[in-house]
Amino acid sequence: MTKEEILEKSRKENKGFDEREQQARIMAGNISQSFGVFLCLLTSTINRYFDGPRVVTIAVLMIYVGMGASQYIVSALRLKKVSDWVMALFLTAVFVLSVLKVLELLSQGA
Repeated sequence: MTKEEILEKSRKENKGFDEREQQARIMAGNISQSFGVFLCLLTSTINRYFDGPRVVTIAVLMIYVGMGASQYIVSALRLKKVSDWVMALFLTAVFVLSVLKVLELLSQGA
């Protein structure tokens, strides 16, 4: 394989992004996840302080866990790592349980 063929193959695999762009996207994703945790905790704390309905706290958890589950599912499908599959299954289970809890609380008028 020539140098040009290797570079072309690499570009196709990386969908036109160079390594610097990929690293920037990964860093942005990590920062946004951390900020998401902060916002979830802040929302839950404010809701608890004002004695709001429990459904808000569970819904915030549901959203964040759903985001994490989707990230690990995509990672597991692409990288085929056992640890990603374990996390994907665990977070998906927590997501489903939180959806069921939100539906239960909403049906009770919480």
